[in-house]
Parts: sequence; C-alpha cells; structure tokens
Amino acid sequence: MPDIDVARLRCYAFRYADLFEAYCGNSLASCDYAGLKAFHEKHGRAEKRIMRCASSDVACYAMRNPDLSAAWCGGATATGDASQCEWAALLQHYADAGRAEGRPYGCEGDDVRCYATRYPDLLDGGYCGGSLDRCDWRALREHWAASGEQEGRIFGCSPPSPPAPLLASPPPAGSLSPSLAPGGGPPSCRLSRGGLVWVVATPAEAAPLFRHLKTTSCAAGGPFATHRSADGRHMLAISGRGRALAAAAVGYASVLSGASRRRGSVAWMNVGIGAHGSLSAGTLRGLRSVYDSSRGTYASFSAPAAEGVELSLGVSVLRPAEMASLQSRVPSASDAIFDSEAAGFLEVGRLVAPLEQLAALKVVAIRPTATAWPSPTDSAVEMLVEHAWPQVRLVADKMLAALPQEAADRCSGC
Repeated sequence: MPDIDVARLRCYAFRYADLFEAYCGNSLASCDYAGLKAFHEKHGRAEKRIMRCASSDVACYAMRNPDLSAAWCGGATATGDASQCEWAALLQHYADAGRAEGRPYGCEGDDVRCYATRYPDLLDGGYCGGSLDRCDWRALREHWAASGEQEGRIFGCSPPSPPAPLLASPPPAGSLSPSLAPGGGPPSCRLSRGGLVWVVATPAEAAPLFRHLKTTSCAAGGPFATHRSADGRHMLAISGRGRALAAAAVGYASVLSGASRRRGSVAWMNVGIGAHGSLSAGTLRGLRSVYDSSRGTYASFSAPAAEGVELSLGVSVLRPAEMASLQSRVPSASDAIFDSEAAGFLEVGRLVAPLEQLAALKVVAIRPTATAWPSPTDSAVEMLVEHAWPQVRLVADKMLAALPQEAADRCSGC
C-alpha cells in the first residue's frame, strides 16, 4: 500500500478505541488504513494523537502490568528498561483485552503523583522541576523501578487518600430539592420501559432537571442520590465530581434503572458545567470525543447532537489546576471543553449501552485559568443550566426517539 505505513497505523488503531471501532470494526483484518491515515492528517495530528508503536504510554503499560512485561519485554521493565519491548504486541493486547479489563495504561496516575510529592528531591529535581504540572511521569516510574525500591522509598499513596464524599441523600430543602413521593417512602428507580438516565455531578446542575422532569427521590440510602420521573421514563443520579465517581454512578444507575439487563433500551446523558477559553458563560456544547488527562487516552461519542448544539473535544481533568497547563501544552485543547466527569461517564457507559445511546452536554461556566470548580450548590450554576434547558431537552427528545420502538415516546411532557 503506497505511502501508508501499515505497521504504524495498526498501532494507531490499537491505541484508540474509537478509531479501532470506526475504521477497523474492532477487527484488524477489516482495517481501513487509508481512512485511518486521512483521519490523522485531518484531525488526529491536531489532537496530538500518537501514531507510532514505541512510546512512553506503552512502556508504562508494561511497567504497570508485570505479566505483560514478562511476556513482551523480557521482564526488563521491572528495572526501568523498555528497550526490549514488543510495542505492537503490547498495543494489540491493550486493544483486545487490557482496555476491557481496566488495566492501568499510560504513565500518569495517583500512585506516581504521590511518589513525586512525597520526595522533595524528585519533585524539585530533574523529574518535575518543582511542579507536578511539569513531571516526567515515565522517568519517575523508571526511577522507582531502577533504584527507588532498592532505596526503600515508598511508591503510591500510603495511606491512601480518602475518597471524595458521596451525595448519599437528596439535596436540602429549598430550590435544589425535589419533592418526596407521597405515601410510604421513595419509589423504585427502575424505568418502566425504555428511557433516559441522566448523570450530573452536583445538586446545582441537577436542580433544573428536577423541576422539568418532575422527579422524586428513589432508592434512598444508596451511595448516590437518585431520582425518577413520575412517568418512569427518566432517572437521574448525582455522582459528585471526578471521573471515578462518574464511572461508579453509571454502574450504580445501570442496576437501579434496569438498564444492565436491557442493553439498548435505555439512553444515557451526562449534563454539567465545563470550562472554555473564550465561549460566553451559558454556551452549550456537546462532546464529540473525550481526552482523559489522567490516562492520556481518547474515546469518542457517536450520538448526534440536536440542531444548534455544536460539538467540541472534551478534556476531563483530575483537578482544575491542570486546565491552564493542558490548554497551553496541547494545541487541540485550545477549543476544548474541560470537565471532570465525561471520561468516567463514557468509560463505563459504553459497557452498558451502545455508543449511539450515550451523550455528554456541557454548559460553559468558568475559564481554564480557574483553580477550583464552583460550589456544588452555586445558584449561578443552577441558572446557567436552566438557561441551557431548551437545547438540552431537544437532545433528550432526539435520544428517546431513537430508542427501539420508542419513537412516539418523547420528552415533550418534560
């Protein structure tokens, strides 16, 4: 195939699940290499996608999974040496099994962050230059493998950091609180037929949905606050901020709603605020794909947005302080919407529903220069989401109409 490096394009497809699915049908034998190359030239290069086999993310995949290091690197990554690795084989393992198994991939992670933070010589020396934003995560992992363990250093977070508090009960009485169901306690969260599950991070983002969907609390006492509409078509879960909480909330909601046993009958939407460098506050954008800053990976949505809702790259960050650094380092982030949940929402969402039944909508609320998210009960956030509701409703209506045998059941009564 002239002018096409098939070996590199295979690694390109293996590395990115959205490309492997779109251009290969999840089978190497079906890969459209010309299409992959055209995508990279038109979009991938600007998004800083990696089109080579040997790279730091794959080296760290081997280092973080000793069985893979033994199989495809001769065990050499145990001492920080990745020169013997079979890069394409490692990437194929990640595409075929590792991603689905949830194996750690890439170099950055809480364990190596804690390692750098614990030792001033690593944080202030040549590994980070005094700032976590400048750390060479692969070099830090190699330091631990080559000498840190022998020196008796502690790797990882020990004791582990406490998890962020979960919203285990409905918001307090007031504008942010839905009404409780009359009679003997909250109703079941189970959707009576095909419907839509909404995942939001905070009570402020949820408040307009409570009002328009006419929800009541359901499954009280669980790890996440959950609500269901009176018509049984909508369920809402408040996850708290962060990719891990969003992922957990999707799994929890899939069981309560019945979606886990009826794949394809329930659509999913993540709605919340985000940060953008120039768009006006209140602007609504749908996410075309998501870059997970903690893993250095991309994943794509395929659900079409409603008319008038533009699509953007999403960037999910562990903490707001990362946004400005990513925006300045990554060209593709110059027009991105930053948030904290979309990557986790999509990671688990694609396990419980087809991609075309997943969507994420973000309302611009802050700039990437912010160092903190707004308060979970910020009334300004509630007003911004309320302002965006007409467009959000159009997307919800479109997703419900696209469900099998559900074209007549829309969100027109919301």
